Amino acid sequence: MAEHASPAFVIKGMVKHGSSAKSPKVLEELALHIGVFLKEFGPAGFPLQEVIDFGVTGCGHANKKVRDTFIQMVTTIYEFVGEPIKEFLKGVKSSTLKVIEDSFSKTEVIDAKQFQSKRQVIGEEEESKGAASGGFNLLDNLPR
Repeated sequence: MAEHASPAFVIKGMVKHGSSAKSPKVLEELALHIGVFLKEFGPAGFPLQEVIDFGVTGCGHANKKVRDTFIQMVTTIYEFVGEPIKEFLKGVKSSTLKVIEDSFSKTEVIDAKQFQSKRQVIGEEEESKGAASGGFNLLDNLPR
């Protein structure tokens, strides 16, 4: 579906409906798939602000599996953003933040010039080549 519409469209729908979800399994799957979308499609057009807000909420969930999956999603975002993501994690409890920072320390930040997306939105080959050549920064997706 993301190849035909766009990953941003699909992710925004997932976040919108996931923010009202009660089932821990649904929340786990949403966080897992958002991380997969970022790894497969890359940072071009990624709705960073919505996903970080969703991630902060998920990192405070009572269920440990849900928390761990959201920490994994935030760590995937860290791979593309680097240290600036820490500024957006202000709403996370200090004990959970320590776990997140430990996960960050074990993760290597991806250089935008070296990243090659595995999938592309149909009809957007030229646009994604510009993003893969290193001219794209995930933080540019944040609203000013």
